[in-house]
Amino acid sequence: KVVLQQKLEYSSTHDSLTDLHNRAFFQLKLDEFNELDVPIAVIIADLDNLKQVNDQYGHHMGDQWSWEAAKCLKAVADESMTVARIGGDEFAIIIPTENLLQVEQYIKMAQNKMQENVRNPLFSPIQVSIGYKHSISSYGVMEQVLNEADDNMYQNKKKKKLDASYLNSEV
Repeated sequence: KVVLQQKLEYSSTHDSLTDLHNRAFFQLKLDEFNELDVPIAVIIADLDNLKQVNDQYGHHMGDQWSWEAAKCLKAVADESMTVARIGGDEFAIIIPTENLLQVEQYIKMAQNKMQENVRNPLFSPIQVSIGYKHSISSYGVMEQVLNEADDNMYQNKKKKKLDASYLNSEV
C-alpha cells in the first residue's frame, strides 16, 4: 500500500516519458517562488526540428529524442534547480540564484552535453532553442519571468531560422 502511494505521488509530479518533473509540478514551483523574495532565473528550452523527426522517423524516435534532451538537461542540473518538461518538446528550468553567470554556465554545459552525449547518430547533436530571464526578486513576478524567458526562446528560434534561410540562399 505504501509503495502504491509512493508510485502515485511520483507519477503525479513527473513526466512519464522523460522522468523529469511535469508541468503541474513546475507550476507549483512557480507559485511557491511567487511567495518568496529570492533572486531567480527561468530557462525555456525548445527542441528544434522535432516535428521533422516525428514525420521522417516516427513518434517513437521523436520520443527518444525528447528523452535524450531531458537526460542532458537533468545531468548538468544541481539539486537547487527544478527541471521540467512543460510541453511536447518544451522544457523549463527554475534556478534560484543571484548569479547570472551560473545561469549562462548551466546553458553552456547543457548544450555541450547535447553535443557529445548522444548514442544515436540521428540525434547528434541535439539542437535546442533557449531563452532565459533573470530577476533579482521572485516575489509576484514568476509568470512574467516565465513569459519573458519564453519570448527570448522564440526570438532565438526565429533567429536560427533566419540564419539558416540566409545560409541556404547563399548557395
